[in-house]
Amino acid sequence: MDMECYRIGQVLQPVEAAALSQPDRGLAVVWTMREEQLLPAGVMPPSVRGARFCKAERRKECLCGAMVIPGREPFGYAITGDTVVFQDSGGTVRPCLKQIAKEQSWREPGLGIFLYDVWELLTSDDLKQLSELERRITKLENTVLSGVSGAFHQNLMAVRRKVMVYVRYYAQMADMIYKFLENGNGYFSQEDLRLFQLFRERIGRLGEEAQNLREHCLQVWELFQAELDLRQNRIMKVLTIVTTVFMPLTLLVGWYGMNFHNMPELSWEHGYLAMILVSGLTVFLTIWLLKKKKLW
Repeated sequence: MDMECYRIGQVLQPVEAAALSQPDRGLAVVWTMREEQLLPAGVMPPSVRGARFCKAERRKECLCGAMVIPGREPFGYAITGDTVVFQDSGGTVRPCLKQIAKEQSWREPGLGIFLYDVWELLTSDDLKQLSELERRITKLENTVLSGVSGAFHQNLMAVRRKVMVYVRYYAQMADMIYKFLENGNGYFSQEDLRLFQLFRERIGRLGEEAQNLREHCLQVWELFQAELDLRQNRIMKVLTIVTTVFMPLTLLVGWYGMNFHNMPELSWEHGYLAMILVSGLTVFLTIWLLKKKKLW
């Protein structure tokens, strides 16, 4: 049977699936869709097929919703006053419950602290993921400063898309936790709500970090555009200087290219050498003037 059941006590204790038929309080159930006939009446997580964002909605019989975590398979959940049911066909929640059962214990057990620990484990690697994205952005920034562009545009857009996924994810998580804080069904104690508020503040800090990465991406993009403009200005400056230097020579070529019969230089035996000297002197004077005016 592809179903796991736990009793939420001072420790998370695995129990047989037959516990679903007993009136015991404090159960956590992980199931797949083909096992739904064994679920407690009225406790049905929404389908996660095609789920694209985190959500929570209050129903008369339960509080249910879905979580879509970047890099993991989405899962659904449904909560009553004494039971938590996860639809986790992708193996996202199962490792967390096994870790809690192995390592965690509670002085005052309850659904609130259990959910808090599950959420903490699900987001435990988020700061590491954000730090890795920051490292990639910094590497792209150094690439721009070193003058090597390569596939910069594609790499930056790929990082930015991942950052935006986290920005939206934390905004959705904050809204989802707010539904828990409303406690419309009255399932949670004041201590549970305090833990939920702590987790919401943690999500807020992670969301701010993601926003900072988003702004960092924008700054790197602006730096890249500034570098492109600077390179183009340098190219235009070189072209302008070259044009300025050779413009007098172009005038000389055009002037003596007319080849009128009465031009004395046409029959002068030193005319060719004289034109070379005049051209050289003209280039020298032009460069000297540009240097003097600090235009080069």
